[in-house]
Amino acid sequence: MATYKITSHSGSGRPLNVATTSTISGRTNVNIWNATGSNDQKWSIASLGSGQQVKSMNNTRYMLNANTSTWNCDVYTSNSDTYVNFVPLGSGVYRIQLDSDKTKYLTAEGTASGSNVKWAALNSSSNAQKWKVELVSSSTPSGSVKIPMPAGRFCCWNQRYSEIVTALKKQAGGTGTKGCTITTALNLVNFYGPDNYTINNIIGAWDKGGQGMTWGWDFSSCGTKLRVAGSSEALSGTSAFPAIRSEIQAGRPVIVNIGTGNGDNHTVMCYGYENGGTAYSDFLVKDPIRIASGGGISTEKAGSDHSLQQAMNNNGHPQGIWSIRRTRSA
Repeated sequence: MATYKITSHSGSGRPLNVATTSTISGRTNVNIWNATGSNDQKWSIASLGSGQQVKSMNNTRYMLNANTSTWNCDVYTSNSDTYVNFVPLGSGVYRIQLDSDKTKYLTAEGTASGSNVKWAALNSSSNAQKWKVELVSSSTPSGSVKIPMPAGRFCCWNQRYSEIVTALKKQAGGTGTKGCTITTALNLVNFYGPDNYTINNIIGAWDKGGQGMTWGWDFSSCGTKLRVAGSSEALSGTSAFPAIRSEIQAGRPVIVNIGTGNGDNHTVMCYGYENGGTAYSDFLVKDPIRIASGGGISTEKAGSDHSLQQAMNNNGHPQGIWSIRRTRSA
C-alpha cells in the first residue's frame, strides 16, 4: 500500500478531499478543496491499476464510493461500488473509472475550493475528469498472507491429468492443448463456486479460444460466482508485486502469467505470499504442472503447490511475470 494525493484538472486544480473536519461516517461527501496536507486529502491505494479501492487516510475503513441513486461521490465502507480503475493518460495523470459501471468517471463539478465531485459519463475533452496522482509516501510490506482454500474443494489440478487432456482434445477437435489457463480456471471455479467441479463440468462454459489471457471468462452456467477481469494487465516483472499483494490481502486469488509473451507462456493461480511478498520466491501458487519424482511431467490428478519461483524454474519460464488477471466473487 502507498499514500497518494489526487489533484483535479491534471494537477492544476485542487486536491480530492473528504468534506469533513471530524471522523468520517458513511456517505460523507467528497469534494475538491484548497491544499491542506491533512489526511482528508491523502488516499491509500494498493496500485494504480484496475479493481482498486481508494481509501481515505482519515479512516481507511472508508473509501471512494458511488451513490448510484444520485451518482454523487462520497465515501463508504467496502462494497461493489468502491472499486475503480485507473486509466493512464501519461505524466502521472489518470481518469478514474468506476468498475461497477464503466460508463462513469470521477468528475470535478467546478474549479473552486468546495466544488462537488460526482461520477459522470466520459467527456474526453473535459479537464474535469483528469486527475494527477502523486505519491506521498510508500511502505515496505511485511508479514505473510495465505488465502485458505475452501474445505472439500479441489483447487490444484494438473493440466496433464488424463481427464483434462481428454476434455481439451475434444474441445480442440482432437488436436489437444497444453491447457494451463483453463486448468487454472478450474482451480478458481472450485475456489469461488458452490460445488467441487471437474473439467467436464466447466468445459462447455469455457470460451473456445479462451486459452489466452485476454479472453473473457463466464462460468455462470455452472452456478459459480467467479468473475474474472475482461483482459490482462501488462504488469510485468516485479512491478506486479504490489497489485498481487493487494488482491491476496483482500482474499482474492490472482491469475499470473509467466513467460515472454511470445506464445510460450504459463499460467498459475497465486493465493498467498511470505516475507512481505518482495521476491518471486515469496509468492505461493497452485501450478497446473507437476514434476514427477524422476524429473518428467506427472499425469496424476494434483498439480504443484509451491512458490512462483519454482513454477518459473519447473516450467522453463525464467523471464518472470508477463501479466496478471484479477478475480472476484460476482
